[in-house]
Formats: sequence, C-alpha cells, structure tokens
Amino acid sequence: MTRGGCVRYCESWLLGLALSVPCAALEKWTVDEILKTPRLETAAVSPDGRYVVYGLAAMSVAENRRLLDLYMVATDGSATRRVTEDGSLKVAPAWSPDSQLVCYLADDAAGHKQVWCVSPNGERPQQMSFASLGVRSYAWSPDASRLLYLASEPDGPEKIAYQKEWGVVISPEESWPERTSLWLLSRGFQEARRLTDPSLSPTAVQWSPDGRLVAFLAGQPAQIHVLNLSVAAPPRAVTRASPGVISFAWSPKGQRIAYVVSEPEPEPYVNLFRRPVYRGLSSVWSLDVGSWASRRLSQDEYPDLERVLWSRGGSRLVFIARPPGSRGLRSAHPTMYIMDAGEGSTIRAAPELDLYRGGSALSWSADDREIWFINGERMGSNVFAVDARSGELRRVTSGQDCISELTYTADFRLAAFVRENANLKPDIYVTPLP
Repeated sequence: MTRGGCVRYCESWLLGLALSVPCAALEKWTVDEILKTPRLETAAVSPDGRYVVYGLAAMSVAENRRLLDLYMVATDGSATRRVTEDGSLKVAPAWSPDSQLVCYLADDAAGHKQVWCVSPNGERPQQMSFASLGVRSYAWSPDASRLLYLASEPDGPEKIAYQKEWGVVISPEESWPERTSLWLLSRGFQEARRLTDPSLSPTAVQWSPDGRLVAFLAGQPAQIHVLNLSVAAPPRAVTRASPGVISFAWSPKGQRIAYVVSEPEPEPYVNLFRRPVYRGLSSVWSLDVGSWASRRLSQDEYPDLERVLWSRGGSRLVFIARPPGSRGLRSAHPTMYIMDAGEGSTIRAAPELDLYRGGSALSWSADDREIWFINGERMGSNVFAVDARSGELRRVTSGQDCISELTYTADFRLAAFVRENANLKPDIYVTPLP
C-alpha cells in the first residue's frame, strides 16, 4: 500500500480486476505529485501468504540522493509497519522460505553491501554477513536454516599487474570478471564458513531442493559445479558443455538439472530505438544427478533462450525464445515453448502473442495446467495464462492498467501485485487464485 491505509483486494481475475474493497476514489496524477510522492517499488508476498513486503523510494533534494525504505503489510489489511528507517538503498529483498524473515542487501558502516534480515514481529534489522568487501548475492536453503552468499574478493594478480603497466582501461574488450567466493552461514550464528577459493569465482548459486547439494556456474566457458555440504571435498564440474552453460534449474525433486547451453553473440552496437537482434543460439539439456550424465533435450536451437522453468510436478519445462531458424531476423518475436522433460518434444504456445515486452513473473499453476505471466500490450501490461497442454492463451486481466511486481505464495493460492494507470496511483493488491 502507498496511501489509504489498507491493502486493496481483487474479487476475481477471471473477469478482470474487480475491487471488492474500494479504498479510495481514482486520483489523477499531477506533475507536482509525481515529483513529491514516494514511488512504490519491489513488492513480494510471503510464501505463507500472510504479509507483503514492499519498498517506498523518494528523492532527497537536500542530500542529493535516492532514499528507499521497506514496509510490511498484512494481506488482510489489518496492519502496516515500516521495517527500515535509515533511508539507504535496499537491494534484492526476499522472504526466507519459512516466511519468518525478510532479507536484503544494504550498506554497512564502511559502505559495503551486506545481508540484513528483519522479522515481521517488529524487531530491528540485523546484519547477517560481515564480508570485508561486501556481498553480491545470497540464497536461502529450502528449510531456511542456512544462508549462502557470494562475497566480493580483491583483484587477482593478473589484473593488478596489467593495471600497473597500462593503467585502468575502460573497455568491454578488456574487462575482468569479478572475483567472488562462496560462504555458508547457519541461522543464529555470525561466523560464516568459506566454501570456495576466490580463483573459482562462482555465480548463479542454487540449493538443491533437499538442501544437501549446492550448484553454481564457474569457469571459462562456464560449467555447472556441484558442492556436497556433508563432505569435506572441493566442488566438482559436472558438465563439459561447449560453448558453455548460461543458466540451470533443479527439478522439484532434485533428481535432474535442466540447463541451457548457449553461444552468446550480441549486436556489436546497441541501438535503443530498434528492437535488438539476438544472434546467439541456445539448446536445452538435462543432467541426471545420480550419474551426472548429460543428454540433449531440445531438437532445435533457439535464439534468445536464456532460462527454463520446471513444472511443479517435474514433467515439463517452459521457456521463452525466438523461433528456431530466426537467428538475425529482427521481425521474429519471442514466444513461449513448453517442453516434455522426458522425451524433449515441444509445443509453441500462444504464437500470436509477442513476448518482447514481458514474459515476466513466469509461474506454473498449482495443478500444472496453466502457465501464468505478465506481458505488455499497447499502453499497459496484463496477466495472461497459457494452457500447458494445448498452448491456448487466456487473458486473466485486461484493459490499460500497468500490472507489475507479480508474486505468488508457495502453493499458488494467493498473488500480490502492483497496479497503476494514467489515473490511478500505484498500489498493492492481493487476490486469491483459482
């Protein structure tokens, strides 16, 4: 919520956005109000559906900086609480899997990003990490008992020697990868344990569903590495993909990992007035966690394929990409594909819909019958659902509203989102899902 002191509710998404509790009349934007009104950012419903955490950002002219604080509101509209008061920027706020904490990245006294956590019961935020050069990202274990984070590391000897001879060169062709190390922190403790050497520089860290293994990308070209937390052994590379892995996802039961092998080849120069052309090609692969054997799932190669999402039952995958054979074609628009995770057969869903302006907040419904997402159209953005069997498109919302920050509870029974339009200031809405 931003005004009015209540959460707004939607009675049904099947017939559009109908409000059962109108909290205020529509108010028109003015230039003065736009400049002085805090902007609502990053809203997320808790996994258990009890709270929504959101940020309010504003400009401080006197301090010449942007301020952002987090607020928490009960989904029944009964209470709202400001959970941070320092005004510093908060990055990547996220709920713990047990809905007991909200964590985010914010500066410590030295100006380095650290993991901070705050509970819904009114306690003050607590600093969780104490990395000397700051934290880049973090990930909760599925049972919320442990926290992984990537800490920044000092520059390597090669970069130091290069800059000593040539100075600091600002050029995409001479960029250096960020050095990071992976750390493990148990809940309730301040002492973290280092898991990887800085030379490995892992990225895209993910827990296995049972919390026993940790997977991440590392190396040039990037490969999937796996670390068993129950044994004292170094991480091992479990793929040998050429030209490299750009993303991966654990299956819901942790028996397989689906990953995307891609050869990125972006345009050498970016024209912001034209739709970009993605020249690289991607394919989908499956990795068996027991044998660590890989096999290719996709028969075709897809331009602009970046990631895949497992169905809740683990039998299918969904991804967004441009059609096979459209490499270099500016007119080819991204669409949705649904793949059988066993045999690799694929259907193209809703080919009439251009996903260039969306395809975000992608999620399978509770029964895996539909895939929900946000997509832009005309002057607004709406929620759509695709039938996972037939690929038929269904509009969940319609009109010229701009819907964003769509999140779902863990069981897909409740959704929260931000709604705004030319005459309606942004506010948070919650709605039960069918």
